[in-house]
Amino acid sequence: MHSYYVGIDPGKTGAISLLTADRTGPVKLWAMPKTPSDVWELFRGIKQVTQGDQFCLLERVHSMPRDSAKGAFTFGKWVAYIEMALIGNKLLPMDTVPPQTWMAKLGCMTKGDKNVTKAKAQQLFPTMKVTKYAADGLLLGYYAREVYSA
Repeated sequence: MHSYYVGIDPGKTGAISLLTADRTGPVKLWAMPKTPSDVWELFRGIKQVTQGDQFCLLERVHSMPRDSAKGAFTFGKWVAYIEMALIGNKLLPMDTVPPQTWMAKLGCMTKGDKNVTKAKAQQLFPTMKVTKYAADGLLLGYYAREVYSA
């Protein structure tokens, strides 16, 4: 069991959440940084807060057939930046989870409708103003805490 759980939605409009294991601390939420160095700095800050007692969960994503070659390559590089910032800042252990797995467990299969995950995140975090962009990051942190704390 860890004291903190980090959920990472690596999309361009994704988010990163930090949740406490005991559910008493505030939930921290950041929009996905715009540069690799900003990703590095954010994870460095998370490491300082958690003192190395965290578990990180990154959504396992892949390119889609409708993505352009350039878009798919850029997205892949961005995921690699995130992974390297996690490893370089020693934010381990870390795991990945496909969206279908965490969405099924939390009962919020979107079938392309981001309002589904937004509603689920709002239900689980009623005191926060949840956006479509923040929802997946929050839910990944929640999923990590529920599944990996056992």
